[in-house]
Amino acid sequence: MERAASGQTAVFPLPLLVRILNSTDSKYVLAGSEEVAGTNCSHVTVWNSFDSHPKLQFLSEFTRKDIWIETNSGLIRKLSFEVRDASGAAPRTSFDFYYNNYRPVAGSLYPSNVAISMNGSPWMTINIQNVLANTGVSDSAFQIQ
Repeated sequence: MERAASGQTAVFPLPLLVRILNSTDSKYVLAGSEEVAGTNCSHVTVWNSFDSHPKLQFLSEFTRKDIWIETNSGLIRKLSFEVRDASGAAPRTSFDFYYNNYRPVAGSLYPSNVAISMNGSPWMTINIQNVLANTGVSDSAFQIQ
């Protein structure tokens, strides 16, 4: 459960941000103003409090994410979090996602360059050439049986 609470893809930050903003259990703290790659950003810490699910509140500490939002544009420039297992007893793996070169796609902006660091070391750079949205897949394709 700790892995599920702490680990998820963050290559496209918009779905992650929408999930956070739509949850009544989300908590936020403005940590301050900081620079990311020479850009002035607001550093916000977010987490799931699980207030509506008391039996899951022990997972709250595993959901912490730090987000740096560019002050002028509102674009996410950096997102950091730790992936943890074994009630936190196993070593933590930290991830930093750096987002650049945003492009418009279906009324939203998506980064076309994502640099990822793992435990403080550069790990992967993803260059996204094409993003398609609303390609005709209907909600009925995702029915729960």
